[in-house]
Amino acid sequence: MIEDVLSGAATHYVACERAEAFIDTLPDACVSLMTLDFPYFRVKGPEIEWDNAWPTPEAFIEWMGGVLAKCRRVLAPNGSIYVFAASQVRGGLTMATRVECEVARHFSVLQRITWRKPE
Repeated sequence: MIEDVLSGAATHYVACERAEAFIDTLPDACVSLMTLDFPYFRVKGPEIEWDNAWPTPEAFIEWMGGVLAKCRRVLAPNGSIYVFAASQVRGGLTMATRVECEVARHFSVLQRITWRKPE
């Protein structure tokens, strides 16, 4: 449990939850590593509600920025954050580029890792 990590009784905890609510339960600067796999924004098809919850790419990036601001509060000064993003082009830019720009508003981007998966 997360309480075990915060008390020192355990060394790690993996959360598979909605980030918005979970992050609010954490104290400042307590996370060493965050891996965020946000929805990719309209990649999975119109029937997949969680990937189509925003009307525009701008609304999606704005929502993501709110989550990243919360992440900034809980990430330790020497912590790392990895954020997955889709490579599809939306509005002239790839979503990966838009996501990286939003991440850079909240963190120092030191490296970009590109993993090209076959369709």
